[in-house]
Amino acid sequence: MIFVPNTKVNVYRGSNALDPDEETDYSTAVASNVEALIQEQQQTSSKKNSTAPRTLRQAYGRVLTSVGVQRNDRLKDNNTGIVWVVEEVLSNGNALVSMGTRLLLTRQG
Repeated sequence: MIFVPNTKVNVYRGSNALDPDEETDYSTAVASNVEALIQEQQQTSSKKNSTAPRTLRQAYGRVLTSVGVQRNDRLKDNNTGIVWVVEEVLSNGNALVSMGTRLLLTRQG
């Protein structure tokens, strides 16, 4: 493992909520207490369909390749309770050295 984990997460898959933006939109735990690296990269605000501003936070993350994280999975940080949505699963550029699966994460709040 080349990345240095800064938290442990639970990985959830599936949906049982009607609102796709709802943070509790997960149903099945796929993995628990997975070591992960989550680094917040940017915050943007928008007013889509509303007068109230909405902050969108994006982060990059890494987990071991063996975890099998998929797009639209949820990662719940066990330390902070924050739920991140996996927007993209990015491939590793180095086939010889596994640096973990790289993830593009989004959080709204």
